[in-house]
Amino acid sequence: MERLNSKILLFGEYSALDNSMALVLPWKRYWGQLNFYNHETETEFAIQSNQYLKDFSHFLDSHTDESFLLDVKQFKREIKNGLFFESNIPQGYGLGSSGAVVVAVVLRYLTNIQLKSEL
Repeated sequence: MERLNSKILLFGEYSALDNSMALVLPWKRYWGQLNFYNHETETEFAIQSNQYLKDFSHFLDSHTDESFLLDVKQFKREIKNGLFFESNIPQGYGLGSSGAVVVAVVLRYLTNIQLKSEL
């Protein structure tokens, strides 16, 4: 699955919240990607990440309808099969760990192919 880089926000953190400009650069040192674990590769991190994805899928399921563009059912099936977000992006430092998870899910489960090619 696709490896996604973290980001560095050089300036404009608060102006971006007001729909203004910011300067952001990808940082290849830190990355994340969706992956599957099995009994041989199972770690505490993978199990915890799998649980977070499960919680995220329940949130999506309860806040979407049939017009939603993500295949949440497939997402849930893959979570049951050991899907987790493998990452070395530090959390809580503004390097994009949450954004990387969201982008990974959207890229994998987006059902509208035209939109996917535009991303």
